[in-house]
Amino acid sequence: MRYYTKEWYEQMQELYSVEDLRVIADKLYSDAEIQAFYDADLEEAIRRAHTDYETPPSFGVEEELQDPRQVIIFNEQTGEVSHPASLEEAREHMAQERLRREAEYANRPPFDPAETIEDFQDMYEALLQYGGQAYPQWVRETVDHRLLALRRVPESLYCRMKEDSEARWQAFRAAEEEARTAWEQQDIPEDIRARFHFHDAGVYAVETVGRDVVLYLDDVDGDTDYVKVTFSDVDRMEREEGMELEIGENEQGRRQSNCQYLYGELYREAGMYEVHMLLWTIPALRYLTIRCRDICFEAVTELAL
Repeated sequence: MRYYTKEWYEQMQELYSVEDLRVIADKLYSDAEIQAFYDADLEEAIRRAHTDYETPPSFGVEEELQDPRQVIIFNEQTGEVSHPASLEEAREHMAQERLRREAEYANRPPFDPAETIEDFQDMYEALLQYGGQAYPQWVRETVDHRLLALRRVPESLYCRMKEDSEARWQAFRAAEEEARTAWEQQDIPEDIRARFHFHDAGVYAVETVGRDVVLYLDDVDGDTDYVKVTFSDVDRMEREEGMELEIGENEQGRRQSNCQYLYGELYREAGMYEVHMLLWTIPALRYLTIRCRDICFEAVTELAL
């Protein structure tokens, strides 16, 4: 990898934002003062939830619908998601859904804040335990974790965090811009350029077939479940040691892999394609590099592995 390296990826994990933080005065806060912050935030959460509860449902206009695929039908028994077969069926579904939600709203019981209180408490405890991990260690060592969980930091610390956050984002975006510029300058046919997007796709196989290397991945941009990518006439493949694929099934019976495609770089030099891939596996990040004469893509509905 020339740009999307392991170091770049780790740098991305260390990015953070201060936009949702509230600035408070520089002082040592007592337990009572922190509890007062908690109570104020809880009161605000209840107020917003009550407002949402009393707000009538809004609906799209059936007559303005132009594509039945804009309507999603969820089967609560099977968990399956589908679309109406026709525009008429889609509009009928919208009308029935509108009547159902209007009836639910008209017959709603009085607002009960109990669920909001429980959700707020659960979120606070989760942020108390894990929320600090979104910030650098020096932040976690400086501010009370209860204040971080309530999205509050003293003013002097906020200023330091803001400067640090902006510097991290600036360096990260500069590297991204270099990678984008390099990508745009490559002499790559449009059909290959358009299909070479596999971010977050599961990787199910890396097979050598004669002088070709074949990858099977989730088809994140296509209309089928998987895609077969064939790298033809390969003269070099570098597969980082320790990259072992394990394929299983999730609860829905769909294949799942212990390997995920994160980022890729594609270059064309001296009539050859050079593909660099950054892959996530459970033990560690891995590199896969292939140099080949051509690349082709094939939609696949089933994996025969």
